[in-house]
Amino acid sequence: MASKKGPGLRIKTEVIIILVFFLSFIVWSVKKCSAKKQSYTSADTEHNTPSENPKAESPSSSSPTEGVNAPIIKTVYATKLYVSIDGLKLRRGPTVDSPFIARLPLFDELIFLNEVSDSTDIISLAEGIEANEPWVKVRNRQGMEGWVYGAGVHYYKMKYPGLE
Repeated sequence: MASKKGPGLRIKTEVIIILVFFLSFIVWSVKKCSAKKQSYTSADTEHNTPSENPKAESPSSSSPTEGVNAPIIKTVYATKLYVSIDGLKLRRGPTVDSPFIARLPLFDELIFLNEVSDSTDIISLAEGIEANEPWVKVRNRQGMEGWVYGAGVHYYKMKYPGLE
């Protein structure tokens, strides 16, 4: 008599095939990752090995300031803001009562110094136009640091809406 193969055997075969594919993928990815890591490691060791030139190794022939004064390059990312109200005042502190340092022209480029006041102030910018914004610490092109009212700066060169 012939024995019938039931659905249980078919499911087991499918699971085994899926597991084989999964394990093959894992083995392949581990090989790729370790090959990439090995290439990075070999590139680092090649870069850090001393030169084979014997003159460079002797202290008498090399200058003492050769490696000491090498410039350090540091990338600093800064957020640019633009003045959106002509004559915006750059102030010493984050209040209207603080003395102002300079008046900033429209579209003047400022650097955001990652400080914002904890509270907001309601200030009348023109008749019928009020803004409720925090104060923002910035630096202008001349290197002066101070605080400006948040409504007076924007990420794009645009004039504050409603002001002429």
